[in-house]
Amino acid sequence: MSLYLRGRIAGGDRLISDALQAVQYLEAKGHERPVLMPYNPVARINSYSALLYARLWDYGIAPLPLMSFADLDAMRHPLALGTRVVLHMQWTMEVLRGAQTEAEAKDLAGEFVARLDGHDSYPQPWHGRRGGAVVHD
Repeated sequence: MSLYLRGRIAGGDRLISDALQAVQYLEAKGHERPVLMPYNPVARINSYSALLYARLWDYGIAPLPLMSFADLDAMRHPLALGTRVVLHMQWTMEVLRGAQTEAEAKDLAGEFVARLDGHDSYPQPWHGRRGGAVVHD
């Protein structure tokens, strides 16, 4: 059984398609500056997540399931078009996987933030120089 509708684009390109469609939908609903919010992990049976994300569309925010942080490269297309993107991470286990010490965890977290900050393949930084921020508790 597949969790994806038939006829949809498979793989990372699916996220690009979903993101661009979400922006068009929100603009058509009157939101001048839509926000894309990829989120990870994706827990389709988690009722709390469903409640958390259900009303975001009403406020111009499109929650998009991000199956893996490797798929973040798909967000460079909407970023290049000027769309705001906010990454919602409920847990950091994928980012910190493999860390054996606190120092290794800090290094992995720093590499991840650097990737979001535009030091990799992103045309605009996600964090820092454009007014973004990494928020954690």
